[in-house]
Amino acid sequence: IEADLDHAFGVLAFVEALNFIVFPALEEIGALWAEGRAPISTERLLSEAVQRRLAVRLAPLGRSARPLAVIFCPSGERHEIGAMALAVVLAADDWGIAYLGADTPIEEAISLAERRQANVVVAVCTIPEVGAATAIHPAARNIVDRQFVLAGPGAVHAPPGLLVWDSGLDDARLKATEMKDG
Repeated sequence: IEADLDHAFGVLAFVEALNFIVFPALEEIGALWAEGRAPISTERLLSEAVQRRLAVRLAPLGRSARPLAVIFCPSGERHEIGAMALAVVLAADDWGIAYLGADTPIEEAISLAERRQANVVVAVCTIPEVGAATAIHPAARNIVDRQFVLAGPGAVHAPPGLLVWDSGLDDARLKATEMKDG
């Protein structure tokens, strides 16, 4: 796993390595696990190896820059690789990042956004039920003075009027750039 990841990130651009190698591998391993054909340890080994690489890329980027994005996975969402990848992509585009990680209560993310005067709060979901619950959560619907975005493959049940970034990292980067420039 380590050698394959080193090769993928060494040969491909960062987002391409994620889109064409990492995310499909995680989806395939997850499906095999759900079918009882692969142990959870396989998914965990890959996930941990990817998270280490993302953390190294995120550490030096975008801590105090403006605009500021608070990025988190809402309560019940433990799959944080997409959120970490989004944080790395936005930080590389001169966004400040407050990354909260997996299984974070939405109220905590919004409270931090208010204290830090963040421009956007991004909830990243892979599980549709978590995305649906987040989309209708009163804290998300009543946020003041900043944008609330539901992102990731679990953002399929968003009500009208809620910003959604569900078409991958390149689309999220484009939408964030439009938000920053607009």
